[in-house]
Amino acid sequence: MNDVCPSASADTETQISSTFGAEFRRSATYCSDYVMITNRRYTCENFAGAGLPTYCCRFNAILNAILNAIPYQLSATHFQEVAFVFYNLLGIGYGPVNAPRSYATLAQFMHSN
Repeated sequence: MNDVCPSASADTETQISSTFGAEFRRSATYCSDYVMITNRRYTCENFAGAGLPTYCCRFNAILNAILNAIPYQLSATHFQEVAFVFYNLLGIGYGPVNAPRSYATLAQFMHSN
């Protein structure tokens, strides 16, 4: 397990299957690719192809303050990066943070770029 985002345990797939059904992971991956990821990547590729500075990432850090509010298997959900982008180390709007040092490092990097 690293400081920013806990790594999946060996039985994560089993937990997902028993909680959400056997095909949840496949359908979630396909749907997120279709709805969010493909369009973002296509746009980034076109901007970069036109010589424009382009930044594109797939965010995977889960805020400590909401780790227990969502099922762990769902991982980082939409909008969790905002706390890092705005350097919200106090957890305003999220509850107590108790963040590891790596959260501050990630927030500093995202806030300054």
